[in-house]
Amino acid sequence: MDGMKETVIKKDYIYLWEDLVDSADLTKILDWWEENKENDLNDFDTLPWFEDSALYYNECIGTPIEKEVTKIRDKMLEAARKSYNKPEIVPNTTTLVQWKEGKYMTAHKDNGYENDKDDLFMREFTAVMYINDDYEGGETFVLDEESGDEVISYEPKKNTMLIFRSDASCEHGVKEITAGRRLTMSMWFTTLDEYEEPLNY
Repeated sequence: MDGMKETVIKKDYIYLWEDLVDSADLTKILDWWEENKENDLNDFDTLPWFEDSALYYNECIGTPIEKEVTKIRDKMLEAARKSYNKPEIVPNTTTLVQWKEGKYMTAHKDNGYENDKDDLFMREFTAVMYINDDYEGGETFVLDEESGDEVISYEPKKNTMLIFRSDASCEHGVKEITAGRRLTMSMWFTTLDEYEEPLNY
C-alpha cells in the first residue's frame, strides 16, 4: 500500500488512513486552487457545493492538477476497498471542496432522505481526504447511531483520510471553521456498478 497506514476507529464502520500521497501533490493542488478557484463568496448558510467552492472530478480532467487529483482518487478507492474488504467498491462521486471561515455542516447521513433518496440511495461509503491543515476548527465528527454521542471528532491532518459508512449508522458533520480555509477531497462509493462515476475523457 506504498506506506499508507490504516487505523481502525470502529471496526466495519470508521477507518483513518495516513500518508496516502506525496505532500508535493497536495501542495500543487492547493497552489492551483488559490490561483484558479479562490473566491470571496461566503454565505454561512450555504454549503460549498452551492457557492462555486467545489470542483467535481470531471472538471479536473484537462487541468494542470488532473494527475494529482487522479492519484488521490485512486488511493482513496484502494483504501476503501481494503477497509471494508469489498473489491467491488467503485467511485460514485468525487469532488474537491473548500470550506471557508464560518462554514459548518450539521449531522446528517449521505445516502438520502425522503426528498433526495432517489438521487443518493446508492451511496454506501463516504471518504474525506484532507488536502491542508493550516486552519482552525473544521473537525469531522461521526455520531453513534444509538446514543448520538460522538464516536470521533477528528482534527484534520494534511494527507489523511477518514472513511465511514454513508447510512444512519454514521451520521456525521463538520464543525465550524473558525479561521482559515479547509480544502478536502470528498468521495462517495457504491458497490452498484451502474452507479459508478462516469468519466468524460
